[in-house]
Amino acid sequence: MRELLSARQINVQISSIHYGEYGVNLINKLCLATGLLISTTTFAAESWTLDKELSTISFQSTKNGAVVENHTLKPSNGSISATGEVTVNIALDSVQTGIDIRNERLREILFQTTTFPLASIQQTVNLSDYPEGTVTIKTMDAQLSLHGMEKTISLKLAVLKTGKTIQVSSVEPVLLNAADFGLDGGINQLKDIAKLNSIAQMVPVSVTLVFEQ
Repeated sequence: MRELLSARQINVQISSIHYGEYGVNLINKLCLATGLLISTTTFAAESWTLDKELSTISFQSTKNGAVVENHTLKPSNGSISATGEVTVNIALDSVQTGIDIRNERLREILFQTTTFPLASIQQTVNLSDYPEGTVTIKTMDAQLSLHGMEKTISLKLAVLKTGKTIQVSSVEPVLLNAADFGLDGGINQLKDIAKLNSIAQMVPVSVTLVFEQ
């Protein structure tokens, strides 16, 4: 019993009947062109993955009205999808203040990382707004989830897209109010433990993020 022919074989045979060798060559070229188009479209639609080692979230604390100290957090993962959906998850137990006991207190008393291990930033961008090889500065809204609460924040960012890399950095810090995320009570506890007169409730936060294909 003869085997059934595939659609491509039938097309080639029909073309061969009507056009001879020219028909076969035409079909083969069309198949090759279609394959290249699909491959190019797939490449262009690839997502971007956050490079955790090159990315940092930094924030400052101010105690007794004048003493400013710098601290950092590391992201656990992040991505930019092919449709421009941005997600960055921040590991709160990665906090580094330069003092071990203070790191522990921020994890346990302020962030309560056993219950709230992550903070996350989400937003949607149009990648076509960022020309290749040019630093683009934009102010955009993002959703920040922290300590079980969510709030829209405004970020002013510098974005540089080069080849397979997108670099994002804060042009100016975003000021977060600890009370908006239920962190004011933890700050007051830290103030009492350290026997300080005050710890500022407004916290400047900056980001440096690197995404790669």
